[in-house]
Amino acid sequence: MSGLIDVRIGECQCPETPHPNGDYVSLRPILDLRGGYRVKRRLMDLNRAAQVERIKALHESGTSVKELALRFELPPDNIKAIVLGKGEYQGPPPDPAEMEADLAESYLLEGIAEWNLVGADGPLPVTPDLIRSQLFTNYGRAEAAADKADDLYRPAVLDPLLQRALSSLPATPTSESTSATNGHGPKRSKASKPSSIESIPMEDTVAIT
Repeated sequence: MSGLIDVRIGECQCPETPHPNGDYVSLRPILDLRGGYRVKRRLMDLNRAAQVERIKALHESGTSVKELALRFELPPDNIKAIVLGKGEYQGPPPDPAEMEADLAESYLLEGIAEWNLVGADGPLPVTPDLIRSQLFTNYGRAEAAADKADDLYRPAVLDPLLQRALSSLPATPTSESTSATNGHGPKRSKASKPSSIESIPMEDTVAIT
């Protein structure tokens, strides 16, 4: 497959170490239609619980149902259901680190097209199960590929959602505003990625009844 982006994931761990330059995965430079939609859907599902918890927290701090309905562009009855504990996702608040890890896994499942990994019986095929067993169990090997995948796919999948979130924020500065942005949406630092995910507007994620 032409145009793939090679990412070194570490020293060779294949039988008899056949790769002196290390093990590599090859990422698609862009996601195809199905892959892009699957990653976007996963991101929306991850964000849903965070947004529900945010609405609850704002209401507990004194924000009215009417204000929340305007802010999140949801019907007041939906907001009431959330604050009364009758909406979806009534469990504990989502962990930002788990959200970040889930998004990275989604990127790799959709983005890895080839690799040079070899097993006892020869070259390993690229399958979801083997991606999980070869990469998801070893952070040191997965990190470089996940970071590169984020660089490649964020502009098409995540930045448009974040840009819509930024455009819906009030004009006056607030403590929740994102720091400096550019025309392509905010490029996350390592520490800010989870909070960026949580800033995606509710209307892009769920209609709660």
